[in-house]
Amino acid sequence: MGISYLVLMLGFGLVYVLLEVEGIDLLTEGGEVIQGDFLDHLFTCLYFSGVTLFSVGYGDVTPIGVGRGIALVESWLGYTIPAAFVIKTFFVDEQRGKPGRTNS
Repeated sequence: MGISYLVLMLGFGLVYVLLEVEGIDLLTEGGEVIQGDFLDHLFTCLYFSGVTLFSVGYGDVTPIGVGRGIALVESWLGYTIPAAFVIKTFFVDEQRGKPGRTNS
C-alpha cells in the first residue's frame, strides 16, 4: 500500500509541475503564485501533492483554478485507498473462513 501512495504522490506532483511549467497557474504560496526556477516548482508541487494525499493540507500552499479539481481527485484517492485496502482484507479473510473453501 505504501508504494501506491508514493506513486500517486509523485504522479500528481509531476502533473502539477508540468502544468505549472506550461504556464498554467495551479498553486499559490502565501497568497502569491509560485515563483522561482524549475526546482522551486518541483519541490513545492511534490510537497503540495504529499500534503494533499495524506491529509487535508496545511493551507500554506493552496490550489487555484483547475488545480482545485486536480487536488480534489488526489485527496479523494488518498481517502479511498485505505478504505479499499480494509474492505479487501475483510472480504479475503471472510472467504478464507467459509467451509468448503480451500486456502490456496
